[in-house]
Amino acid sequence: MFHHFKSHSLSDLADYFAKQLTTDPTNTLEPVWIVVQNNEVREWLTLQYAQRKGIAANFNFILPSEFLWLLYRLKKPNVPHELPSDLESMRWTLLHLFRNQPALWEQVPLLDDEKKSERQLYEFCGQLADVFDLYQVYRPDMIRGWAQSNLMTPSADEKWQALIWNKLKEYWAQRFSDELYPGRSQALQELLSWIEDDEAFKNSLPEALHVFGLSQSSKPFLDIITSVSANSEVFYYNLVSQDVVKNEFGELLERWNRCKYNQTQLLSQLAATKKLKTIEQDALKETQEMPSIRLHSCHNRRREVEVLKDEVLRFLDDYPQFNLQDVLVLVPDADAYASTLSTIFGQSKEELALPITNLNAYASDTVEYTIQQLLDVLGSDFKVTEVLQLLVLKPVKEKFGITDSELDLVEEWIIRNKIFFGLGDSVQDAYSWKKGISQLISGFSMELDSLEVYRGLVPDRGVGSTDQIVLASRLSAFVHALKEAHAFTESHKHPEAWLEVIQQLIRLFIGESESTARQLTVLHNKVKKLKTQLALSGFEGKVSFELMRSWLSEKFNSFSSSSGRFGQGITVSTYVPYRSVPFKFIAMLGMNEGVFPRQVVRPSFDLINQNPQAGDRILKEDDAWLFAETLQAAGSHLHLSYEGRDQKTDTEKLPSILIQQMLDIPEPEIKVCKHSLHPFNTSYYDNGEKSYSAYNATVASRLHASDKSGRRFINNEFRIEEEEPGSLGTHDLIQYFCHPCKYFAANKLDISFFDDIQELEDREPFKLQGLDRYYIDHLLFESLQQNKNEKLIYNYAKSAHLIPEALAGKKAFHKEKELVDELWQEVQPYIKGEERDENIECSVNGIHLSGVTGGIYDDTLLTIKPGRCKAGALIEHWIKHLLLIESGVQCSQSLFVSKERKYGRSFIQTLTIKSGDIDSTVISDYVDWFTTKKPLIDSLNFFPETSLAYATHFLKHQDTEAAMKKALKEWEPDKYSYDADAEDFYNQLVWKGEHPLALPSFHERAIRFWTPYLNTQGEGN
Repeated sequence: MFHHFKSHSLSDLADYFAKQLTTDPTNTLEPVWIVVQNNEVREWLTLQYAQRKGIAANFNFILPSEFLWLLYRLKKPNVPHELPSDLESMRWTLLHLFRNQPALWEQVPLLDDEKKSERQLYEFCGQLADVFDLYQVYRPDMIRGWAQSNLMTPSADEKWQALIWNKLKEYWAQRFSDELYPGRSQALQELLSWIEDDEAFKNSLPEALHVFGLSQSSKPFLDIITSVSANSEVFYYNLVSQDVVKNEFGELLERWNRCKYNQTQLLSQLAATKKLKTIEQDALKETQEMPSIRLHSCHNRRREVEVLKDEVLRFLDDYPQFNLQDVLVLVPDADAYASTLSTIFGQSKEELALPITNLNAYASDTVEYTIQQLLDVLGSDFKVTEVLQLLVLKPVKEKFGITDSELDLVEEWIIRNKIFFGLGDSVQDAYSWKKGISQLISGFSMELDSLEVYRGLVPDRGVGSTDQIVLASRLSAFVHALKEAHAFTESHKHPEAWLEVIQQLIRLFIGESESTARQLTVLHNKVKKLKTQLALSGFEGKVSFELMRSWLSEKFNSFSSSSGRFGQGITVSTYVPYRSVPFKFIAMLGMNEGVFPRQVVRPSFDLINQNPQAGDRILKEDDAWLFAETLQAAGSHLHLSYEGRDQKTDTEKLPSILIQQMLDIPEPEIKVCKHSLHPFNTSYYDNGEKSYSAYNATVASRLHASDKSGRRFINNEFRIEEEEPGSLGTHDLIQYFCHPCKYFAANKLDISFFDDIQELEDREPFKLQGLDRYYIDHLLFESLQQNKNEKLIYNYAKSAHLIPEALAGKKAFHKEKELVDELWQEVQPYIKGEERDENIECSVNGIHLSGVTGGIYDDTLLTIKPGRCKAGALIEHWIKHLLLIESGVQCSQSLFVSKERKYGRSFIQTLTIKSGDIDSTVISDYVDWFTTKKPLIDSLNFFPETSLAYATHFLKHQDTEAAMKKALKEWEPDKYSYDADAEDFYNQLVWKGEHPLALPSFHERAIRFWTPYLNTQGEGN
């Protein structure tokens, strides 16, 4: 007997199910066979039955893909669970056949000799195995016809596919018994004959079979259950589309529901053909009950989640009879949304937390993800960023005993030792890990002179403490493990041997702990299954590491859908698992154009895709039905969101084509909400539906209360309450005047700009730049001063990678040498004796100043800059001179020598400051400026380059307007300058909403600082 229950609601079908089990006279001790779409529906149905009957037990849940084999093994229990005709085994068998039977190539019109690379052949075999696997599920009659040389479609692609399939069948027949290793189509044919004619088999079938709420059913599956109904009671609980008034929305739903409608029609046709005794019951409603639908346009995924949290809280406020278990959140990609959902909905001091289920995303701290990343690194040239991305993974850190805080030090070592790429075969391999690690180890194991090189190594003297030595040894062990692992990849191997390599990689890089024990068990089982599939394929021969890496990455990253469990708060899932399961509030995030319906490109030779039939699963049509199911499942609210604005340009983007189709018709009513980029926009708190975020409300209220024209970062009343320092480092005083805003932000507010942090790089420099140039110039000056060998300096610079490789490095070095020689000749008359350092110890305005100043020759302070004289460097030189005088050090003069370029020509510029020309109160005034308690904002209105340009012109001409024009040229950027004061991060931060040059304090501070210096140059009043 075939019982057909139809309803628009899965809850109504659950009522039918519970009622049927209560009245069913079958043996209550026998397990109840229930076919469900997936584990999520299984869990939901179990809970529904328990709520209705108090307990749910003795249920035998079966997935549709398992049903055929479950029945087949009732008669043939020895049939293994892994078969040669399974997808993975079939892929490798096809690869084996194509390799060993070149004539097969000629049968495939899509392929030619140019496409016979190992990788392309592997990809083609994967596509072909995939379509053959689908044919076994959806077109068993077609592939059985191929054995009789019968073609079932007009497609030209069928002939060559039939030939290759028959070759597969011949190969399997030679290696396996059909009795023990049947194909799926053969098993289906045998099963249907047993159901019809085998009395012993009929007696082994369950007395009752329940098929509950399947969203998709193939024709062979429907054929089986309708045949079983001749001997058993089959209860088919069918979720059907809801009939609505024949309007535009009704027509739209009909299009979306076409695949489900075709399946229901197919079921009716099979029942009629087999003349089944059928009882039909339905709970179909006459009117359409639509949920409240809201469409939210957001700028990014984070805003989608923030808006969703507010909407969920509002729903729970408006409907107190519901709780978190009534809320379902659907996302297109678990990896993309999992961390954001956890962060926004999670616990924090400022915000209300909402518990959500954990998505089974492909987390970056899992063993499988680690092995996948390791395989990617082993297939690369070991760029420093890629290797560090592997090292930061939790299983790897645990294996080598490296902590997060130690990783910062490791990055410093990498930058300092110029590690860019390559493991390195010897310590002479430039920029390699081997050379960098060797320099770390040699730094604490040997003592060399400052410029001495040992076998091409420049020992790193920055490794000194015991903890650092231990860390260096652990880093060395990690790099050695990479080298050992890389050796495995250098030759072709049989796929099974590659799986043994995976076991070796686990040994080398994964530590055994509580957190990894279960994951390792799962991974070992997965590897074991892959070995079984390979053995069944009969593949012989060897393949490259690149091909195996592609295959294993695919197997280790095979999450197509994931979901959390019921009862742990808000249920979160990808789109598919909870399709059709009813919730009061359902949210679908990421409904972007091109994302949903999903765009999957099928092979052009896929015969199912060329000629779809009732019962086939065509992804684009199935997604339309999924959306219709979700629309039906939402009891009260349907929340739809998408990235409707570009977060950089604010240009509008479209939602899913399914949503566009709904918006184009008058019904149902959809409220469209366009959200701002930031959650603290005052519009969320001014009126209407307010945001629930207390933190964002605080920010919004402050923005609302602030000056609409732009709020200043600090105002005239801003103070930092701290005691006046009893002592002060000379370095602090110099840093402050070189960049007041940066010093204030970094030292008083602990704010740093990311551009100040030296970042890791993956390639060597191709020109001399930055700190390397400065260091080489310093070494060259030192060599001239101490009569050191130029070749020694060059070898050191080359070994330390301060200069580019080969000819470019040699040219850059000699260019710097010529420049330094030119400067050296200029300062030679002023250098008497050796350079020395002087300790600065003095008291100014009751504050003790201390530090060390170098560059002193006899009674002259000398600063040499190979580039042009910048105001910041001049300030440093000027303050050092003042401090030497204040400390009582014999210093009659100072010289600032630089290489300038003006009017198309280069020249040496020497600025001389005579100590006798300096006012003795200058340093006292500067210290008072530094420690002042007066309006802080005024003391920060000083910008070295801009202020120098202003002061120079004003003191010479006493023309404020003309001086301001000079200042603005330095302040504003132009096409020749990229480091103008107006573009500086710290200046923009402090002076947000204000133009500092327009304030009286700019004039006052520029004149106050630069007048004493300019007087020494004869440019004062």
